[in-house]
Amino acid sequence: MIPGRANGQRRRWVVKVGGALAKAGALDWALAMISGLCAEGYKIVVSPGGGAYADFIRRHGEDNMIPDPVTHQQAILSAQQFGHELAWRLAGGEPVNSTHGAMRALADGLVPVFLPGQWLPPQAPQGWMSTSDTLAAATCHRLGFGGLALLKCVDGVLENGRLLSQATAGQAAQAGVVDPVLGKMIGQRWDVFVLNGMRPERLAALLQDGQAEGTRIIAD
Repeated sequence: MIPGRANGQRRRWVVKVGGALAKAGALDWALAMISGLCAEGYKIVVSPGGGAYADFIRRHGEDNMIPDPVTHQQAILSAQQFGHELAWRLAGGEPVNSTHGAMRALADGLVPVFLPGQWLPPQAPQGWMSTSDTLAAATCHRLGFGGLALLKCVDGVLENGRLLSQATAGQAAQAGVVDPVLGKMIGQRWDVFVLNGMRPERLAALLQDGQAEGTRIIAD
């Protein structure tokens, strides 16, 4: 199955690199693909997941009965930690924390890794409902980018064992593939896709051909 066709002229993308890719041993492979695409002229800003850092914070919060709003703020900071790691692993990677920094890095031929800091848009509630999916969409808003690829360890949204070529954000959230806030963040005429980051050639197919195996996510 292939998702709905993306805008073939789109050259600017935010790519969320999920922390689960590190656990799956696929992180460096995915990052190498991103670097290669940037060398072809695509403007990619990497948005980090929380990785093992967020997992630790969640367990620590549960073990010590720390309120969710507190641990969620800690988790956002954990995405910064994973972001620094990604920037180190990524050829040409450059950690940035502002729109200006991201654009300057792109102009210099680098690959910006956007560190989320404490910033969340007003429509994104504080708490674990807003994950790194929401942060990646927020980065799209800040940069004015309309392409968002979420690299995860799943092929996309499944229904009765069948990969859906397209799903609403609500369907994807109900399936546990994206967070429940993402649907509020998707802009009009955006291209939003969930792709299996363990098969990074699918990201290349999406950017180069406008379609790849995965699920296109649309607003509800």
